[in-house]
Amino acid sequence: VLHAHSRALGVSAAIARGLCRTLGLRRVRYVYTWHGYYDTSSPLKRLWYAALLAADGLIFPSAALRDAVRASFGSAVRADAEAIHRGVRSAREARRDEGAPEPPLALPAPTAGSFRVLLPGRLSPSKGHDLLASAAAHALAEGDG
Repeated sequence: VLHAHSRALGVSAAIARGLCRTLGLRRVRYVYTWHGYYDTSSPLKRLWYAALLAADGLIFPSAALRDAVRASFGSAVRADAEAIHRGVRSAREARRDEGAPEPPLALPAPTAGSFRVLLPGRLSPSKGHDLLASAAAHALAEGDG
């Protein structure tokens, strides 16, 4: 199984799968994890992404991303494309799934006049950090922060 997480490696894995099949290695499979909202404005990019969508398996980190890609590419997105939110279930998720009550989050209270931002992810324009910064600036200017 070839599993790729980036667009460049995804296309490389698609090519490698094709070469393996040419050599008679029919059991080689290619799985791609689609991680972002990619620009699809040019025909060349859409062709590039077609190689990713031709994977034997597609994984998305959220149903929202899977649905957005499906809206852009239609039936080219496999019907069995999976949304896998995390690779590992946390103890908190396991308790929730078993019906146990959620313990409160143990975060210390912020000091007066301060605020906290949690960002579990990479810093990239597609994540919308500019919107967060703009909203925070607006809230602080309006006295809502």
